[in-house]
Amino acid sequence: MSELYSWQAAYKSAISETEPASLVLKIFEARSAFQQRRLSPMEGDEERALAGAEAVLRLLRGEWLDSYEVR
Repeated sequence: MSELYSWQAAYKSAISETEPASLVLKIFEARSAFQQRRLSPMEGDEERALAGAEAVLRLLRGEWLDSYEVR
């Protein structure tokens, strides 16, 4: 499946990461890609997709933090 939006490659890399040591970096890279994309106007479909992706990363990060008691 190809990416429709510029930030999707970083997002897919983060959600498919299985190595805990790399997960935090991948999440950071995806969030940076999100922020970079938000510097330009977006259409409705992409805005919704980006908001959904951000929510997934928040959940993923929360699960990782809970698992490793980093909080």
